[in-house]
Amino acid sequence: MSTSKQPNTKLLTGIPRSGTTLCCKLLNQCGNTLALHEPINPQKLTSVTPVTAASEIKSQIQQIRHSLMSNQAIEHGDKAGVDLDNPIGLGTNETGLRLQKATRGLVTLPTIDNTTGLYIKQNALFAALAEPLTANFDMFAIIRNPVDVLLSWMTVDLPVNKGRLPAGEKFDKRLAELLRKVPSVIERQITIYSWFVSRYQSADLTTIRYEDIIQSQGQALYGPLGLNNTTELSIPQRTFSREVLQSITSQLMRIKVIGNQAGYDDEFMMERVESLSL
Repeated sequence: MSTSKQPNTKLLTGIPRSGTTLCCKLLNQCGNTLALHEPINPQKLTSVTPVTAASEIKSQIQQIRHSLMSNQAIEHGDKAGVDLDNPIGLGTNETGLRLQKATRGLVTLPTIDNTTGLYIKQNALFAALAEPLTANFDMFAIIRNPVDVLLSWMTVDLPVNKGRLPAGEKFDKRLAELLRKVPSVIERQITIYSWFVSRYQSADLTTIRYEDIIQSQGQALYGPLGLNNTTELSIPQRTFSREVLQSITSQLMRIKVIGNQAGYDDEFMMERVESLSL
């Protein structure tokens, strides 16, 4: 690690619905580590440019560590604590979209010290600011194949369900303008997936595949971070409506392109599609 970077603090980003919250839970199972789920509220940032926003985030993260070392409450993406493995529950709204179960609020956690490995997770915000943030922090990203990501986006009550990304658009005006011009939801979602991958590549981030984390029982996550732990993992089985599945098949060629961009080959993605019994 570069000596100019914040010691014992790493940033975690990832494509939404790629398992970043699960990764936080896995990290919290390791000794002398603490992983936080979205403690920074993008809407409260006062900065308007990427560089100043990255500086503001650096100050907030330093304050978060100070508060944790002083046993003070911090704002957190889930006021229930750090045991969350999925911010989306099984409950649905009137349109059938799965609802968030995580509720933002204040939380008081066990006291840490300067040696504690602190991991801060934010998806769109850290992706939008990846290049200026990596001047001060080590950062890594979680990716997942676009077939499963897009299927999830189509069934959850989040902005990506409509093909929008507020935290990303706030600091990347080009993305905001592009999404305003794209007519259909699925095309906007494909654009967003590609944007995430491009941001990781531009910032030269280490990327870890969700599928590898599951298959290796967490070792694909622990190994690159120099952590030791054992766990048992499996991919939950989901069912999707015919309409949602048809949205995937109608854009299969473009989905293959963005999958290739993320490092997934055509064979892998076709296996994912065929496993859904389309």
